[in-house]
Amino acid sequence: MDLLLCPCCSGDSLKLAVSEKDKDEIVEGKIICAKCNEQFPIFRTIPILLASEEERKKALGRFDATIEYEEYFLATTKKVEYLIRRSSKGLCIDIGCGSGAYVNSFNGNLVCVDIIPYFLLKTKENYHVKNKIHYIVGDARNLPFKNKSFDFVFCSQVLEHLGQGDVLSTLKGFERICKGTMQLDVPTENRIVGIPRKFLSILGFYKTGGRETYELCHHSKFSVNDLKEFGFSVYGCIGWTTRKHVNIYIWDILWDMYDFFVWHFPIFAGTVIAVKRLKE
Repeated sequence: MDLLLCPCCSGDSLKLAVSEKDKDEIVEGKIICAKCNEQFPIFRTIPILLASEEERKKALGRFDATIEYEEYFLATTKKVEYLIRRSSKGLCIDIGCGSGAYVNSFNGNLVCVDIIPYFLLKTKENYHVKNKIHYIVGDARNLPFKNKSFDFVFCSQVLEHLGQGDVLSTLKGFERICKGTMQLDVPTENRIVGIPRKFLSILGFYKTGGRETYELCHHSKFSVNDLKEFGFSVYGCIGWTTRKHVNIYIWDILWDMYDFFVWHFPIFAGTVIAVKRLKE
């Protein structure tokens, strides 16, 4: 509660009303903002901190599985995981955590945020790590946290799911809550990787659109220069999708060689990792 802000008015005077509790865990209740009187439900142990009442009601209907949710599988990318293990410390946040692919990689305590609560429940069911984890239904575009709350801000394969007009303000929001290191990764769009990616899409290896759920589709594209303009250091890597689908033994060796090369020349990469260390 100490880190939270009201997503409607940014007020920091929040009260907790508990309806049901299981030992030390709040199962149901609500968080009430003393400034604007908005109420945010806690359902199945997870608070829903979305600004719009309509979005909160929508979230309440997203706790259970759908075919789309169950098919939306995410795995870890080697280089991304390596950097988390090397850089994460203190209090960390995983924005758009999905089903928790990287939860085991963090060194510090963790806040997992996703706009679809089903993914948070899956993370909670599947991962039992030594570090403390909190789960919040929230919107990456309007994070309900105080300034400089986190030592490590992480966001993987999320920005491409936002509208182009939301990207800059979202990145500013990430920076607002960070007091240490920001790390994000996105697929890149350029002619060099575009042709093989299109070929793999025809074969069914990539699925970036055609889903009913808006948040699961891609709406924005990024280049290396886009991320550098935002002040990030940019590195290249091969994403988990390609490794997963083209995983003949000799290809795995070639992918490791490719990883080494595009780390230094990200313009040739299908996925880029962007890192920004904020000054004290």
